Amino acid sequence: MSATLAPAGLRPDPAARPVTGATPSATPGAMPLGLAIAHALGWQAAGLALLAAHVLLVRELGPLASAVALGGLLLLYAWLPLAGLVVYWQLALYQNAMVAFFCDGMQPGSFQVLLGTGFMATGLLGALAAARLLLSRRGAAAPARRIVLLACAAIALSTAYAAYGALLSSPASAAVYLRAATGMLLMLLVGLDAGRVWSFRSLAIGYLVSLAAGLGYSALEVADPAWFYEMTGGIPFMNLKYTAAELDWPFHTARDLIATRTSVLFNVTGSEATALSFRFGGPNIHPISYAYVIAMGGIAALALRWYGSVVLAAAVLAAMGVKGAMLTLVMTLGLWLFWHWAGRARLLLAVMAVSVVTYSAAVIHVGLRSGDFHVIGLIGGVDGFLRNPLGHGIGVGGNLSDTARAGVDMIDLQNNGADFALESAIGVLLYQLGLGLLLHLAAFAALLAAARPRRGWRHARPQATDAIFIGVAMTIVNGLFQEEAYTVYALGVAMLFAGALVANQPPGGRPARA
Repeated sequence: MSATLAPAGLRPDPAARPVTGATPSATPGAMPLGLAIAHALGWQAAGLALLAAHVLLVRELGPLASAVALGGLLLLYAWLPLAGLVVYWQLALYQNAMVAFFCDGMQPGSFQVLLGTGFMATGLLGALAAARLLLSRRGAAAPARRIVLLACAAIALSTAYAAYGALLSSPASAAVYLRAATGMLLMLLVGLDAGRVWSFRSLAIGYLVSLAAGLGYSALEVADPAWFYEMTGGIPFMNLKYTAAELDWPFHTARDLIATRTSVLFNVTGSEATALSFRFGGPNIHPISYAYVIAMGGIAALALRWYGSVVLAAAVLAAMGVKGAMLTLVMTLGLWLFWHWAGRARLLLAVMAVSVVTYSAAVIHVGLRSGDFHVIGLIGGVDGFLRNPLGHGIGVGGNLSDTARAGVDMIDLQNNGADFALESAIGVLLYQLGLGLLLHLAAFAALLAAARPRRGWRHARPQATDAIFIGVAMTIVNGLFQEEAYTVYALGVAMLFAGALVANQPPGGRPARA
């Protein structure tokens, strides 16, 4: 692909499909694997060094210093998008670990700004991506443009609801849930933008290479957690992050933190099993978020045909015992294998529909009998929607809101149910946005519809990259029962990859192969 065909500020990728308007002769070959890995490793090293400098700068000079790192990342993405995304992955995946290491003597205000830097970076990259997709001469093709418009509309509506919710709750609560409501859509915009020139393969390799250091970090955490938490600042980090409203706060020693990370295998509510798992948090310092990071890596590896990495991801998830992320990977892998075995796309769609309905009904049935908070929270969201279909405002309700964290009695919720949403991404969005959630669902549907072959499903044959779209669908479904499913680390990563595949496709064609 010639550089003149690329949108302003983008660099052509040898593995990318041509952008709209490119000639067939401009179609390039594949980037050598070694070169792709070396590129990702180089920018990962640079990104980690810049992240350390950013944390130290904010700790010493105060919150306003974060503008330096955010501005630099925005410029890098504007000029070299693939490099900018690799650096962004370091911020998203390793920010908490770096903050913990340097948090001694850090002021609470600087700490909170550092924790919010990841979402601010996501917002800046998403805004730049939207501007290029909608305003540049080489903007999005027609199918992608519909997705862009729906995603932007959902983000704008969510922002308005956050302003309303801030009046009813607090700006802090509204900011937390605005991140949950828009992060995955912002990542979708980034994928659609970068995918016009850079291939899914290049983006996925950058992500998978970025995970390697985190696996080493986790191995040390598992090997000797007490020593690890003392050495890496885990205790002061947790005491700065959480408040007296948390059941286990404050953490006095590493043993306190280890105790909170040890639970019944897969943490099944009401389980009488004796098997325990140590739910290590990885560089995210959050077991559930990190489990989704690994699950998305497994799905990306499946789409690249890196089957050894898929097995590794499944093994890590089994060791962690986080059921939501494990189910997302297992269901994606199972449906993808079924399609390859059956060879009929329509049969796959029917099996997906039956699987989703059966899975959802079973979880709700078992959850109601055992008092599972995820099912209680979903029902609370539906109940709140029926009381006010227009929504209660972003930041109102949800177990991370100020009101909930200050006075929720979880035992009472198990006995009597909840009158607001919690622990369910769909439940919380339905409660907060009401009918406005339809815009989110329309954007999701438009993205999945873009995977439809031009000649229809009847003649479709499975491709490796179809695993990404199956993964998007399964993560969306899992949002019924897990709030973390719709974070940047989960649905956000999946939608970025899916957006890149949609943007890679030739005009009128199907999302390209890896």
